[in-house]
Amino acid sequence: MKVKVLRLRISHVKMKKLGMCMVIILALMLLIRSIIYRIHHFTTQTTQGTDHLIKRNPILQVVHLDLKGAPPKMSYLIHLLPRLSSIGVNGLLVEYEDMFPYDGELEKIPSKSHYSKEEVSRFLKYCAELNIEVIPLIQTFGHMEYILKKREFSDLREDPEDSRAICPSNDRSLKLIKEMIRQVLALHKFSKRIHIGCDEVSGLNMCPRCLEKRKSTMETFIDHVKQVAMHIQVSYNNSFTTLIWDDKLRWIPYDLVNGSNLHQYVEVVIWDYTPELEVDKYPFWNMYTSLFKKIWIAGAFKGADGETEILPWMKTRFMNHESLLKLLEKTSSNTVAGFISTGWSRYSHNLPLCELLPASIPSLFLTSLKVAATLDSSRRPNYLDDYKDILLCDLVERCPLRFCFGSEYRIEVFYDISFSRHCSFPESRLVVSTWELQQLQNQIKHLCDGLIKKYSWDCEDPLKSNTLQIQFLNINGINEHLKAESFDLIISQFHRVNISLSQEMEIFFNENTIKEWFKTHVEPFSWKLKSMNSTLHLITSNE
Repeated sequence: MKVKVLRLRISHVKMKKLGMCMVIILALMLLIRSIIYRIHHFTTQTTQGTDHLIKRNPILQVVHLDLKGAPPKMSYLIHLLPRLSSIGVNGLLVEYEDMFPYDGELEKIPSKSHYSKEEVSRFLKYCAELNIEVIPLIQTFGHMEYILKKREFSDLREDPEDSRAICPSNDRSLKLIKEMIRQVLALHKFSKRIHIGCDEVSGLNMCPRCLEKRKSTMETFIDHVKQVAMHIQVSYNNSFTTLIWDDKLRWIPYDLVNGSNLHQYVEVVIWDYTPELEVDKYPFWNMYTSLFKKIWIAGAFKGADGETEILPWMKTRFMNHESLLKLLEKTSSNTVAGFISTGWSRYSHNLPLCELLPASIPSLFLTSLKVAATLDSSRRPNYLDDYKDILLCDLVERCPLRFCFGSEYRIEVFYDISFSRHCSFPESRLVVSTWELQQLQNQIKHLCDGLIKKYSWDCEDPLKSNTLQIQFLNINGINEHLKAESFDLIISQFHRVNISLSQEMEIFFNENTIKEWFKTHVEPFSWKLKSMNSTLHLITSNE
């Protein structure tokens, strides 16, 4: 018996040693596979993937800062600049709207929380020191709510009931636009380009002045854009290149665009925020590449997944940039002047805040590094290592072998923004708290949907709390449902996350922005929880 036990122990020891050997062999195989992959990836990227780009003129890599109604603190933006530079960004498209310190006859335009001239000048000077070109964006046609909502400028509306578009036939409209351009460019001494917006212009040819001209909406659009662009060209002695968004041009016939000579005054920015797109499906692509000397391409790292989203959809944003970069392979040499990653804070001036800039840093850095790895042959091809390093991430526990080795799975670990829990970049706590809020929002929605479907109890309607209705409720069923959904835990976690969010947001934003964001994204869910909780207490007191 002792001999058998001894043999079993010896066998067990041998199996243990064999198991250890197998683990070591497997680890070595995975290491060799990783090294081979990286060597192969490097050679293919440098010899094939970017050869056609290296031969191009330098392509400006631009990040869009949408400051409308929710400006980050200037101290944060300045702190962000060297980090952007380190990941390949060499241009900023800055959309000030009511955050620019207009004065004189335009002093009514700025918001109460606008930047001072000193702050803007300090920001622009630091950008110049980092060789980051700043392109100011001034809306000059559509999306002019921030001006036209003011009583002093409301008579310039194309439609008296709509503050989105300015009337192009009113002489005061052009005077206003010229003064805006003058004040903005006076501060932007280092800039070479200006963007005049002109996207999503609606309600053309509605006022008597425009109707008298008897022109089509397409002709009205081209005439106004051309007039603004010609003013910039003449007034500044051809020292600025003028950019416009392309969406209104897409549906204008080639002959009309060509005959207007608009392409001699502007460069067009083609924007698309979908995850999968193909040049063959763009009927206007040939018109752009044949008419315009330079074109620009724009995707979105945030602000394109829904008006009330609080975090970008990482996979969708990455795929959007990846598919746009593939378009570069199908364009002729020296055609593309720049690649812009837009980051909208609102879909429009009067709409609620969506994803905040600090909470979208993981998406911004991932997409920017992908663009840089494609455009700049001097960078490490395996940009995911740079990404992990710059976000100060320790992903040993987070990253299973199938995500960490080989090419087909590696990117997937970053599609779930919760990986930020394992990182220590300056915005990581805000990102994690925002992600936790998002999870709680989904839990509360699920909880309320279940109560309505199973027990006809609307957690948002306080009228459900009156005693006449309570007597018909399935009280035991509701209690069991809430218990199963961890209602008490949700309340405590919601309270904790709110405190964390409030503390973290104070680092990046002023009080007005924080109040608005909480009112939009926190208070509706807080109301639901309070309503359910008060009703439960009423139920308990009536038992």
